[in-house]
This record gives sequence, C-alpha cells and structure tokens, in this order.
Amino acid sequence: MKQFIAKYGICALLAAGMITFYDFEMGKTVLILLVVAGSGGLFYGNYRRSEKKAPGKGREKNIIVELDILRVIATVLVIALHTLEANAGELGMTDATYVSRSAVLISCNYLFIMLSGGLSFRYREQNAILYYISRGIRILIPMYIYYIWNYFWHIPLKDMMNLKYLKTVAAQLFAREYVIAPQFWLLYPIMLIYLFAPFIQYMFRSMPYKRVFLLAAVSVAAIFFILRYRSTGTDSFWLLPAVVGFFLLHPETRKLDLPIILLGLLALPLLLWGHHDSITDAGGLTCLIACGIVSLVYFICGKLKPGRIVSAVCGFFSRYSFGILLVHWYVLYYLTRDTFGITAISYGGWVMVLSTIVTFCLSLVFAYLFDNTMIYLLSTICSMLVKLGTKKFLS
Repeated sequence: MKQFIAKYGICALLAAGMITFYDFEMGKTVLILLVVAGSGGLFYGNYRRSEKKAPGKGREKNIIVELDILRVIATVLVIALHTLEANAGELGMTDATYVSRSAVLISCNYLFIMLSGGLSFRYREQNAILYYISRGIRILIPMYIYYIWNYFWHIPLKDMMNLKYLKTVAAQLFAREYVIAPQFWLLYPIMLIYLFAPFIQYMFRSMPYKRVFLLAAVSVAAIFFILRYRSTGTDSFWLLPAVVGFFLLHPETRKLDLPIILLGLLALPLLLWGHHDSITDAGGLTCLIACGIVSLVYFICGKLKPGRIVSAVCGFFSRYSFGILLVHWYVLYYLTRDTFGITAISYGGWVMVLSTIVTFCLSLVFAYLFDNTMIYLLSTICSMLVKLGTKKFLS
C-alpha cells in the first residue's frame, strides 16, 4: 500500500509540475525540483525492492542485466543521434563528418531490432493469438498515448481531449505520417518481427547452432549488399538484423564474443574516417558496430558480474526505455532546446553530452508518469477484457 501511494503520489506531483510548466514561467523551477526529488526517491525504492526480491544475489531471478544495459545503451545512442542532428549546423560540421558520426550513433536502431529479434525468436509454448494480443497491447497503447503527446505539442493544451484531434492521431499512425515524431518509424519493423515471431520460433527451435551461425553470417552479408546497392526500402529488411540478434543472444555465442568485438572495433575507424556517400551506404559497418556492442556488454558482464546496485539502476532505466524512446523527440526540441536553451550556440561541443543527459532524464520523467498512469490503466483494462473473452470462449 505504501509503495502504491508513493508511486502515484510522485506521478501526481509530476503531472502538476508539467501543467504548471505550460502555464507559468516558474514551472521550470518546479519541474527541475520534482525531477531531482522524484529521481532520488525512485532509485532508492528500486534498489530496496531488488534487495528484498533477491537478497545476496547480483540480480533478480529471470532478469538478465546484460539486456537491461543494452536497452539503456540503445536509448542513450538514439538521443545522442538526434542531438547531433539538431545541432550539426550550429557545430559547423561538414557533410562527411556528420555522416560518419551519425552512422556510428545510428547503431541504436540495430540494437533495438536485434534485442527484439533475439528475444522474440526464442521458442516458447504459447497460443499465437494470445501472443499477438499481448504484444499488441504492449506496443500499440504506448504508441498511441505517446504520439498524442507529441502531436499536441503543436496545438493548445485545452484541445488535448478533442475527439477530432484524437481521430487525426489515429489516422496519422495508420497511414505512417509521423512527421512530428520521426522516431516512431522504428515501431513498424518491430511489429513486423512480432508478426512473424511465432513461426520463426519453430524454425529456430530445432536448428543446430552451426546453422544459426551460418544464417547470421549470411544475414550480415545481405545487409552489406542491400545497403551498398539499394536502400532499406521496406520494413522486411529489418528481419535480417533481427535474425542476427537471435544469434548474438544465443548462449553458445558467448565463446565468440572476442572475435565479434574485434570486428566491431575494426569497423569503427572504417566508419569514422572512410568515405561514405550516405548514412545508409555505411549501414553494413554500423551493423558490425552494433554486434560488437552486444558482445562487449556480455563479455564485460561475464567478467565483472554486476552487483545489486548496477542491476537495479539499469533495470529501472530499461523498464522505461520504450517510453523514453517515444517521447524524447518532444523533450529534445521543446524542452532541452527551446525552453532550457541547451544548444551548440550556447555550449559548443559540450552540447552533445549536456543535451543527451538532460533529454534522457526529462524523458525518463515523462515515461515514468505515462507508463504508470494512462498506459497502465488502458493496458490493464485491455488485458482484463482479453482474459474475460478467453474464458467465455473456452467455456
């Protein structure tokens, strides 16, 4: 009960702070104070809960800290990528420099897809229809709620519950006209992965590891070929990195971590100092860097064995990484740049570090608020309706 009151008390305070922020100049100070106070309380509570659930152990049961760390890395990289995009002109970057730096940071897209594929393609006994419903609830509800917030950045706050605008939001998402929040493109390949996952699971179920290795190698070669002579074109392209992700997360791949890390390290200078016509043209090397990051995290965690604090902090960030991904564009442009004035004009090259940190922290606040209120409520209602419908159908 205390945990419930604390969580929703913080959400109420954050909501009040955001509303104040829209209406009064003093809202800036209020929001900053709430972020500092709320973050401290949340980290402490998360750490205490992890101690109670897994006393004396470095992680909770069935929680893989490497995956949490990779989600956090991918989230930070996507914010850094869009920070670079927003400040490239002010930093006076040449086209070649911008392409090479962006091509490294855009490894975040491969990381998100690899994690989705690596986890979704693992075989598990499940009803395909219930799997689709549960995945739909998990991705479509946050997708709609966060897009509403991004959309209403462009209209008055009082119009947020206008039915006309709510219909417009749904129509834009259905038609993939998400120009006000371009990061939403990533959700469509992920949904495609979920669509094929129940069938691909059966394919990988009895496939020997050597065949998995060969399939991953062929997929990487195909990525190089497609991006060198064509563009990604359709969402189906991202099934290739998803297959590579299954290979990278396979337990037997841990014996290949060092060679994969070496490949990633070799790709980095080629990407930074080689000549590339576009970010897409360099996509094959970007894929190798993403592979190297995955293996590097597993290798380091295998040697250092992260403790309770690292597991708790990374787990907390990871839990809200999806929300951070969906809301960070709004936070970066409306809050970090326009409101707080964190741009390259004011801070020079340090803007990359400062803007990324501020955007990440403020996005975490929004994600915590939305995930624990509107999204939680709608997801719970949908899940209850699914359970009732399933019981009625089976009876």
